[in-house]
Amino acid sequence: MSRLEKFAACSRVAFGAGLFLLLSSPARAIAQQFSEVAVGWTSIGPIPGEYGTIYRSGAIVRTSMGGAVSERLRLGATGIAVLFDSNVGRAVPCPSNGCPHPYYDRHAAATISIGGSGQLNIDARGRFYLNAGAGEYATFLGMTEFRLGVSGGAGTAVPIGTRLLATVQADFHSLFGQNAGPSHLLPLTVGLRF
Repeated sequence: MSRLEKFAACSRVAFGAGLFLLLSSPARAIAQQFSEVAVGWTSIGPIPGEYGTIYRSGAIVRTSMGGAVSERLRLGATGIAVLFDSNVGRAVPCPSNGCPHPYYDRHAAATISIGGSGQLNIDARGRFYLNAGAGEYATFLGMTEFRLGVSGGAGTAVPIGTRLLATVQADFHSLFGQNAGPSHLLPLTVGLRF
């Protein structure tokens, strides 16, 4: 079984266990649970290239599901998916008057992650918070690269309904060990928590 197949199998087991816990929780615990969906833009880099280091940007989708442990602390699982362009250097013949600048072929690339996270409310109402987490990141750049990483950030949650909050969150994701993929992500997302 390849690493990708193992990762997919573990993800399905974790999702199934989380869904089972969610559906079997008592009503009081369900009232303290949350789900969040957010979209945004992220800076990605650096990615080593044949002609130097390349920084990119791309679209990001972030999902979170978890529950309150105390009045100020929430724990949960977070997943992200990032889609970005990767430029691959292409050699071109040099004319007699000198070589032109390097040429690049653009390829679609993606990074996905699943991991655990914690959120600490700064104020008693939970309008401002700090978050931190760790997980496994898979980057698809012609080959699949699996790496561990950590994240941290801050955000705000503003009520827009009875059990609905609008969120704005900025994070820093640091990925350990670099081969072909990015070393960090800097996303800014806007979402809904319910």
